[in-house]
Amino acid sequence: MSEISDFEARITTAMERIGRVVDVLGAQVEAPEDEGGIDVAEMEAEIGRLQDALQAEKDAKAQLEARVEAIQARQEGHVAELEAEVAQLRSETASLKADRAEDARDIEALVADLRAALALSSNRINPTGGEV
Repeated sequence: MSEISDFEARITTAMERIGRVVDVLGAQVEAPEDEGGIDVAEMEAEIGRLQDALQAEKDAKAQLEARVEAIQARQEGHVAELEAEVAQLRSETASLKADRAEDARDIEALVADLRAALALSSNRINPTGGEV
C-alpha cells in the first residue's frame, strides 16, 4: 500500500510541475522573443514530455492497484479456507470430548463393577482365610 501512496505523491508532484511549467511557459510565450520568450515548439515538447511522464506514473499506479486487489482477493480466499478449517477442527474436538466423556463413564462403570465383585469375593472368604 505504501507503494501506491508513493505513486500518488509522485503523480501529484508531476501534475504540480506541469502546472508550474505551463504557467511559466505561458508567461514566457507572452513575453517578446528578445526578452527571454520561449519557442512554442520547445514549450509543446516539454509539455508533451511531462504528460508522458504523468501517464507513465498513472499506468504504474493502475498496475499496483490491480496487484493489491489480487492480493486482497487471495487473502480473503485464504481466510475463508482457514475459517472453514477452524470450524471443522472445533467440531472434531467437540466430538472427541464427547467420546472421551463416554469412555470415562464406561471406565467408571467397570470400576464400580470390579469393586462390587471384589466385595462379593471378600465376603465369601472368612476372616481366617478359608472359604465359607
